[in-house]
Amino acid sequence: MNKFLILIFSCAMLLTAAAPAHAFKISISDPKVRVQAEPGQVVNGSMRVENPSDQEILIRVYMEDFVYIAPFDGSKKFLIPETSKFSCASWVSFSPQEFTLPPFGKKNIDYTIRVPENARGGHYSVLFFETMLGEMQKEEGYRVNVLGRIGSLFFIEMKGAEKKAEITEIAVKENSFRGIYANTGDLFTKVNTTFYVLDSQSMVIDRKEENEIYILPPDQTEFTLTPSSDLAAGEYTLIATFDLQDGDTLIREIDFSKDRNGKLTIREIRD
Repeated sequence: MNKFLILIFSCAMLLTAAAPAHAFKISISDPKVRVQAEPGQVVNGSMRVENPSDQEILIRVYMEDFVYIAPFDGSKKFLIPETSKFSCASWVSFSPQEFTLPPFGKKNIDYTIRVPENARGGHYSVLFFETMLGEMQKEEGYRVNVLGRIGSLFFIEMKGAEKKAEITEIAVKENSFRGIYANTGDLFTKVNTTFYVLDSQSMVIDRKEENEIYILPPDQTEFTLTPSSDLAAGEYTLIATFDLQDGDTLIREIDFSKDRNGKLTIREIRD
């Protein structure tokens, strides 16, 4: 007797592994839904689902939770609804929960967000749209149903919630400046980090953008600022900007020197 297995390949921006792009059959209009709300508020919305293929497809719709995980580069872990302390899965109702799309068809999915009266801070879940991509026959006699899913991330944040962070423990490691970024607020932060280096004449001689950080409170992660290896021996100032989005930024100024052997030494760090 054949046994059945289900392999779920998650697509789009949500996951690190995905089904082949040519095989996936769903597109959505809103990969992210961001709402700033008051406790007790009701918010209505709609998103469009499209079938770009020439075949009829059955789509199942459901909520899950997600959290960002180390190294906090956007990688996520998906959880059963209402598992995460940041969950808003139970706040979101939607219709329909299952439907068929004809070839090249489109359909609107209506959703309602009911924010509890005691809601605080930020809450995050994902609305998944799942369909079967096909079936594979394995040599061992298994038949494998290959499913694909794409999700819309829900970011529901209370007005007045604080976005805060701390930058600590900056030190030289392997010809880079490394420190700790800690999310100390109530909300998720996506951090874009850029820096430029000034020489002793206050001329910009180096400019870089480092990897983005995606992090929930109260997590923390190491960041790295790596000046160009072409810098000559001398004294410099590195000015780093941590952009937390929505006008919130942190800035650190690092006065440092580089000797003839390429060794970096921190002279002073300023906010």
